Amino acid sequence: MSNSNHAIVAKARTMYGKRITQKQYDEMLHCRTVAEVATYLKTKTHFSEALQEVDSSNIHRGHLENLLRRAVFQDYVKLYSYISNSEENLFHYVVMKEEISEILRMILLIKGNNPQEFIIDLPSYLVRRSHIDLMGMSKVTKFEDLVILLGGTDYEVILRKFQPTVEQPYIDYVGCEHALYEYYYRKLFAMVRKNTSAYEARQLKSLVRLQIEILNLERIYRARSYLDVPKEELVRSIFPYYYKLSAGQLEELIACKDQHALNQIFSQTKYYKTLPEGSSNYIEDYTKRYLYHVCCKGLHFFYSAPVIFYSYYNISQIELKNVINIIEGIRYQVSEQDIKQLIIQS
Repeated sequence: MSNSNHAIVAKARTMYGKRITQKQYDEMLHCRTVAEVATYLKTKTHFSEALQEVDSSNIHRGHLENLLRRAVFQDYVKLYSYISNSEENLFHYVVMKEEISEILRMILLIKGNNPQEFIIDLPSYLVRRSHIDLMGMSKVTKFEDLVILLGGTDYEVILRKFQPTVEQPYIDYVGCEHALYEYYYRKLFAMVRKNTSAYEARQLKSLVRLQIEILNLERIYRARSYLDVPKEELVRSIFPYYYKLSAGQLEELIACKDQHALNQIFSQTKYYKTLPEGSSNYIEDYTKRYLYHVCCKGLHFFYSAPVIFYSYYNISQIELKNVINIIEGIRYQVSEQDIKQLIIQS
């Protein structure tokens, strides 16, 4: 293993060792205000450095969440500093995923006639790293302006197909989202094949396929448990990649009419065999825990820098989501027990 690989593995494991514990999550759940959560994060967690200059007694929820996102992104930058800049690597795809997230956020704002709000939550840490003009995007007011701004990029080619017309004046957000992420995954798999060893490629492809399959399961679960999404629209949001499910099982899950039918089909999958007793009604919750468990295992037992990087990326994103769920839950006065159910750990 090269010195840079050793450094990435050691650094990622060190950062993982500083992750928020179950005890710390429990203590945060006792906070009564966003300011109290900010103070706790500032004084008792690894986010203390990122929040050092912040007046935690007078901080807005959105600002706090952006600071946390920036801190997590900076961890990826630290790991990236050990990687050769001469070829594409996983850090480039971290940036690309954030770019796509911002593009989709703007599309939603345009669709809702609120494009002026884009600048409010624009992640400043991404502006310098992005290959697109995010500051320019903040001035966009129409879908066609967004396509023009993205001129010369693959994003432009993708979105131009969804530009509203006289015959079809509405923005197809589901179509845009699926096309952008399909492009992302296709490029990511191609990079993995090209720039990693056969062993690393096999491990990374498994992790990415697992991540995609969990995303598919979450969409199906939400569509049948909380929303009334037509089958045709649900099919359009699903990605054709598989990990533990077969194509046939995925089709059966999509065809389910309600949560009860969904649970019956799910009970016949390989996932069900590893479900903790009594948790089969919480498919969405379980799948995230499964991803967290697999990535923790990867961080402990693999010595490949790309696998370690991607495992740490997923773990840190789950932790970030945990903290944001606590912040938003407290802000909107969700019960402590309900918030706790959203916390994902192994």
